[in-house]
Amino acid sequence: MLFRAMLPADLDSVVRIESQSPSPWSPSSLLEEYNCPRGFQYVLLDGNLIVGWCALTLLDFEAELLKIAIDKSHRGQGLGQLLLKEALAHLEAQNVCEIFLEVRSHNTPACRLYAKNGFKQVGTRKNYYQNPADDALVLKKTVVNN
Repeated sequence: MLFRAMLPADLDSVVRIESQSPSPWSPSSLLEEYNCPRGFQYVLLDGNLIVGWCALTLLDFEAELLKIAIDKSHRGQGLGQLLLKEALAHLEAQNVCEIFLEVRSHNTPACRLYAKNGFKQVGTRKNYYQNPADDALVLKKTVVNN
């Protein structure tokens, strides 16, 4: 597996993975996020095939994990853990102190992944998600203690 920064040529593969999500980002949203000056996007490759991706935003010493997604055909193999581990290492190298994220309350695999990696719930956003409706759990992890 190879973890690297996303390139413009990767957008079609990321759109394919996003289409499998209950809340997919549109191609225009992906391109907008790619062009965000504070944004960082990474892909995970198995050979030449992109099997996962993530998006982060850095704000001084805080970061937000905006998205982490694994291709359906590659789920259940620990790739979400690998992608998250690499993203957290990137943030640590940037001297980020805390990382926040929102996750669907009914997304049990993602909630387990984040809990396993030290994220703690710090809030709830009622009815945050649509199609299907769900609450967002707001999670936080301390990455580096300054």
